[in-house]
Amino acid sequence: MLLIGPPGVGKTYAFRQAVAEAASGHYGYLNNHATPFGLYARLWGFLDVPIIIDDIRALVGNRRAVSLLLSACDTGKPKVLTWTARGVTAESSPPSKFVTTSNIAIITNIWNTLQEQVHALENRCLCYHFQPTVAEVHKYVGTWFDDSDVYEWVGRRIFLADEPNIRSYLAVKTLKNSGVKDWEKQVEAVVGINERLSLVLRLEFDKTLTRDDRIAEFMKLTGKSKATYERDVIEVRKRTPAEPMSLLRQGSLADTLRERDVLEPIPTNKLDDRQLAVLDQIQEQLSGAFELPGF
Repeated sequence: MLLIGPPGVGKTYAFRQAVAEAASGHYGYLNNHATPFGLYARLWGFLDVPIIIDDIRALVGNRRAVSLLLSACDTGKPKVLTWTARGVTAESSPPSKFVTTSNIAIITNIWNTLQEQVHALENRCLCYHFQPTVAEVHKYVGTWFDDSDVYEWVGRRIFLADEPNIRSYLAVKTLKNSGVKDWEKQVEAVVGINERLSLVLRLEFDKTLTRDDRIAEFMKLTGKSKATYERDVIEVRKRTPAEPMSLLRQGSLADTLRERDVLEPIPTNKLDDRQLAVLDQIQEQLSGAFELPGF
């Protein structure tokens, strides 16, 4: 099996948990630091149990390591592995030849199928792409992350990151615990927020600006065109999570959610003065709640 996915989304942890449960805790784990002979020795050491090989970038550049992987991932059973070298004999440990029934799972961030050796290995595996959305990563982190302030602060911004990364939450927590006074203002850089989309969101939230004002400000600050602004607005709409946005003020982004039947329009013409005042307060609070650093 071949599991491919971006870094920092929890694929190794999730897969190890699943394998440990299925194999009652009896499985082997190898990481990228293994040499070809180290790989051979570990395959012998984990004889006949499931084996996870995590991040094989260094191994796929070595012909002998790839040859071992091809033998270990052979679809037939049992599988025969051999190592020819001085000092490695039939009586040594590991021996020069052994038979195993271990199933192999390879986890990797990058997979280059253009390499002939890698393509041959891919043909022996069931290939899966592990690519959770930002919302899925955020929800998963919420099941174990122990700092609610950081979790909520990152959660208000993470949907503007180009790639979700669990390590972002841990990095922000470290920043906060290190005593940095304005740690909140550094969240964007740590999380990897797309600066242009962040600007678009700020402009869309500014109720004092007309559409032409927003476009002009965007072009002034980025040097990009009106068409780019409009594309970025669409991208922000796509990325905006429905749950936190479901209470936003009426306006451009909220209209998108109404089209998805997520947000019901508020019939302001049927509200009395007191209710309208409360609505205004809610809108102001929400505008501040979703404010990004520097906004």
